[in-house]
Amino acid sequence: MKINKYAIGTVILMLVGCGGNKELNLTSLEVQAPTMLKSVNDFPQPITSRKDIVKTGMVRVIAESAKNQDRYDAVRAAEIEAESGILLIVHGADMNVDQLASSGVLTKDEVSRLANGHLRTFNCGNFYDSVAQVGYSCMEAGLK
Repeated sequence: MKINKYAIGTVILMLVGCGGNKELNLTSLEVQAPTMLKSVNDFPQPITSRKDIVKTGMVRVIAESAKNQDRYDAVRAAEIEAESGILLIVHGADMNVDQLASSGVLTKDEVSRLANGHLRTFNCGNFYDSVAQVGYSCMEAGLK
């Protein structure tokens, strides 16, 4: 077995670079964990109108999940819905409509929506209603 001397040097440098007294201070990072709110009424007001978006420079959407889900699934679904809502407001959507009429009667009416884009969103709170088993999530994105 042949050992590459450059590989050994790289591994030694990596080990030396990882040592020392420097510690990773996770509390100094700007990223904060989502807050679980005590009530739906604790959410900040949504910012979705064009006038308010221009005034504040941000979009804020509050979304809810479908009923009868466990806490994790409900809150995650609400987060995805809120992020999707922000994306639709900022970037718009491509719509595909498939309709079919037979003898004057509408027999097929399908609409699909595709939102595509990149945004950095921030979670401004979550709430889980354990009675209805519904999750709520507030997401916002700065546009300035």
